[in-house]
Amino acid sequence: MVWDTAASTPVASLGTAYASETRSYSSARGISFHGAAGRTYKLRVSGTTNTPFRLQVARGPVNDMLATAAEVPARPVRRDPWVSDDVDNTRAGAEPSEPTPSDYGMWWTYTPTTSGNLRVEVLAPADGLNYTRYRKLYAYRTTSTDVTATGAYIARDQYTGDYDPIINVAVVAGQTYKIKMTTAAGQFGRYRMKFTQF
Repeated sequence: MVWDTAASTPVASLGTAYASETRSYSSARGISFHGAAGRTYKLRVSGTTNTPFRLQVARGPVNDMLATAAEVPARPVRRDPWVSDDVDNTRAGAEPSEPTPSDYGMWWTYTPTTSGNLRVEVLAPADGLNYTRYRKLYAYRTTSTDVTATGAYIARDQYTGDYDPIINVAVVAGQTYKIKMTTAAGQFGRYRMKFTQF
C-alpha cells in the first residue's frame, strides 16, 4: 500500500491509501503509482506468512502519463509509417481519474500536418519475445494534458483472440490526437507501435 503524505505524518493519520494491490505469491507483480517530485510517499508491505522478500523500486515508462505522452512525428507523405522502438508497459500505472481501462496504459500524441486517415497498430517486439496479445487501443481528440479532460474516445479496438487491435481515425491538419494503449490485468509485456497516415 502507498500513501501520499508528509514525511512526519503519524500512522493513525494516514487515511485512505493512494494506491494498493493485493496479489498471491505466485502472481506477485508489485504496485504502480504516479509520484511527484518533492513529495513523500509511505509504503507498507504485509502478508499472511513469514516469507522473506525484497523491495525493489523502479521508474515506469516515460509516457505512462498523458502529460508526458510520447510524440509521434507528423507523416506528410502518404503511406510512410512510423514504428516505435520496443516499449514495455510492465511498470505502467494508472493516473488518478484516468479513463477506464487505466491499468498498464501508455500514451502517444500526434498532430498531423495534413488531413487524412490515421491507422494505429500494435506490433510484436523486434525479437518477438515477452509479447502480450491482450491489448486495447483508444484515440482521443484533445490538446489537454489533464487526464480528466480528454472527453470521450473517438475510436477504440481491442484484441478478441483472432486479431491484433487496429484503429482508424479521420484526422484534421493542426489538431492534436492522443492515443492510449493498455493491456488486460496481468497481461503486460513488450511491443511496438505503428502509425500510418493515408
